[in-house]
Amino acid sequence: MSPDSTHSPDIVTAVIVAHDGAAWLPRVMDAVAKQTRSVQRVVAVDTGSTDRGGSMLAQAFGRPAVFGMERGTGYGTAIAKALRHRAANAHVPLAGTSREDRTEWVWLLHDDSEPAPDALEQLLAECSAKLGKLFGRELASAVFIVGGVRFREEIEHLFVSGPA
Repeated sequence: MSPDSTHSPDIVTAVIVAHDGAAWLPRVMDAVAKQTRSVQRVVAVDTGSTDRGGSMLAQAFGRPAVFGMERGTGYGTAIAKALRHRAANAHVPLAGTSREDRTEWVWLLHDDSEPAPDALEQLLAECSAKLGKLFGRELASAVFIVGGVRFREEIEHLFVSGPA
């Protein structure tokens, strides 16, 4: 993934968690690549898959953006570890804007997600509009958006306190 600064000064990091998802991964990887609003960073976690999911992710996004965890790792734990990973914190050029003028967004995906080509663009527009009404431009330093995720209680702490 190469950085994209053509749509907004904001930064989007896509986090993909996979567990024995080789059958579905081609669709989610293709969908992320074909978004009308590109992401600036991708980090992918393979939670002990016994299929070829981890190697598929590495081939699509590069080995530095992919890492593995133990088979019993929960979704929330994988997300928290992914957000501390080097790929999720890689420098993104400012493209004429200051850090204060940018919001960091995190797009959470699972191996069986298949977002529409404009899904991220629509999510950002809706979230920005709603958060802007509530807080003005003073958004949190990182805002989480969930697209195509089977919501689980274990990720709730991310919305309350951010990554550990």
